[in-house]
Amino acid sequence: MPVNQFLTNLLEADPWNTIFLPWSPIVEQTMAKTAPWYDKCGKAPWQPPSGVFRIVWPILYALYAIVLYMEWNSQESRNYLLLGLALNLCWVPAFTYNVRLALLLLTCMIAVAVKCIMFIKNKWIFAPYLAWISFAWTLNAYLAWSCV
Repeated sequence: MPVNQFLTNLLEADPWNTIFLPWSPIVEQTMAKTAPWYDKCGKAPWQPPSGVFRIVWPILYALYAIVLYMEWNSQESRNYLLLGLALNLCWVPAFTYNVRLALLLLTCMIAVAVKCIMFIKNKWIFAPYLAWISFAWTLNAYLAWSCV
């Protein structure tokens, strides 16, 4: 089967595959290592059901991609956005091995996102990402202090 046909079939089967397919083996393997300690920890009372994350993250990544595209010609904005994305992609492995390291990483992600908001033109597109990672910080902090 040609690659184009394979990708078309994959997208028609589940549109979320465009977001999750490249990362799913990495995230699945990493989170499998996390499960033993994570399942024993008490979750924050305000933690949403796990299905919410599957809906929210693709939307946030799409918004992030739009902002990155719109700001590509601004070197400063582009550099901060790429740094924030790199930090974001490092969070899952960090969370797996050390929840407090992941909290530090989230703190850096928030600082970079705040800096991005200062530079980008369409702040309203990026604001949901900043709001969500701030919320994620509270969930991570709860685990960092109650579970370790």
